[in-house]
Formats: sequence, C-alpha cells, structure tokens
Amino acid sequence: FPFTDEDGRALALRSGYDVTPALVVVSSTGAKDQVLTSVGIQREPYLFVRDDLAVWMENRQHSRYTNLRYSDIVLYELGSGRKRFLTEKGKYFSPALSFDRRQIVAVEQDPLAGPPTIVTLETSSGKVLNRYPQNTQAISFPRFSADGKTVYFYDRSYKGIAINALELASKKVTTVRDRAAEALDYLQVTAEDKLV
Repeated sequence: FPFTDEDGRALALRSGYDVTPALVVVSSTGAKDQVLTSVGIQREPYLFVRDDLAVWMENRQHSRYTNLRYSDIVLYELGSGRKRFLTEKGKYFSPALSFDRRQIVAVEQDPLAGPPTIVTLETSSGKVLNRYPQNTQAISFPRFSADGKTVYFYDRSYKGIAINALELASKKVTTVRDRAAEALDYLQVTAEDKLV
C-alpha cells in the first residue's frame, strides 16, 4: 500500500513475519525506513492515506468475552503524530477518506446482522452519518468520488466482481463495470474521477 503524503514522501505499511506492522516513510536513498507509528493487528494488511491523514482498521477483542472481536477505524495525523480510535466495537473494513478529508467511507460487515453496508462517518468524531445496506455477498474498497457525492466499490459474489457506483443522495446503485471473474486489486479514484 504505497502512498504519497502532502510533502511528497513515500509512505507504506510495512509488515512481515518477524516485523511489527508499522506506517513508515520509505527512504529514497535506500536508508532504513523511518517508522511513524505502529499499526495494530489487522485481518488483512490495509492502509489509506490522503494528504496529511492516514486511516486503517485494527482488530480488537472484548476484554472479558474473548470470542467477541471487533474491527475499529484508526485515524493518524501525519503532521502531529496524533493517533486515535474513531470507532469502538465496530465491524468496519476498508476505510477511505474523502478528497476534502471531512468524511470516511467504510464497509460495515457483521454476518449475524445481515448484508454488508456502506457507511459514511465524520472524520473529526467518528460519528456515523449514513448507512447504505447493499443486497450482495461482499463489498470491498469503497471510495469517494472527487465531489463526495458518489461512492465507488467492488461488489463481490461467486459469479465475480463488479464495480458499482452508489449515489449518496438518492441511494441509487449503478454498475460501472459488469461482473467478471477477473481478479481486481486495490480500487482508487483520481481527482478527475477516473477509476484505477
């Protein structure tokens, strides 16, 4: 998950068999990476950076009932080094910041509660703004459009992966790319609203 911050530094999630996961600045000279902060245990390695903010999800466990597990959203401010949990006891995956960094979009998936849901949250507080349940098997990599009015996401099923667009105001979902068995990786939306 390489990203560039607002200062042009290359940032990445470093993890490995004998390495604690961390958000690092990758050296352009080949020197040792500069560790910015540690990243907790994740079900899958994941990181999203927009300008001076980074978000990811970390697995948490109930202090008494060890079978209760959560996936909460963490926000990290690159400039100040401040890290905080935005959610508590959630089931969130694939968080991503809007272009203006005021909102976060994520997938909320609790198999016992029903189908996956696209959720928008306030970046400053973690407050849930809206929930958009989707009648599908799985969702991944939701991303805001440049104007923040649409969310693009992968709609996954046994028949393959489709790219859909959710208009937030109308809750209307349209297919941008038909379902296919082709493997797709990390979805990104450019400032010109191009999907890459």
